[in-house]
Amino acid sequence: MAKRLIGGLVALGTLLALSCQPDEPSLGVGDPRVAGTWQLHERSTYVDTTQVVEQVPVTPLQTLRFTDDGQIAAEGEKLVYYRSASYYRLDSAAGTLRLTFVLDRLNGDYQQSLLIANDTMTLLPPCEGTCYLKLVRRR
Repeated sequence: MAKRLIGGLVALGTLLALSCQPDEPSLGVGDPRVAGTWQLHERSTYVDTTQVVEQVPVTPLQTLRFTDDGQIAAEGEKLVYYRSASYYRLDSAAGTLRLTFVLDRLNGDYQQSLLIANDTMTLLPPCEGTCYLKLVRRR
């Protein structure tokens, strides 16, 4: 009888301990300033030492979709760099907006500066020179 009671108490204690563990925090934090779908309109890159500015056609779609709950999805070959990210956070420090792209719990994240003016978002990826992606909010 005592063995059953002890076994039952151990099982109950284990069950309570497991059920009381806090939920893991969300990896992303949504932000209304960027939530929605943004279509790539223009991008600037460097080929060797020459800056190349490209107007991106409407089709095929080249979009970044930011959800209210902090998730991100990228569509299109010109935005393939962003496909590895599943979540995002918008951070501001010293008046500068930085968009953090979160890969997953194991692989960390990466950041890019961004500017938002009306319905245009400009991402500033790190590069030598002036690289940027201009995206327009889709309605």
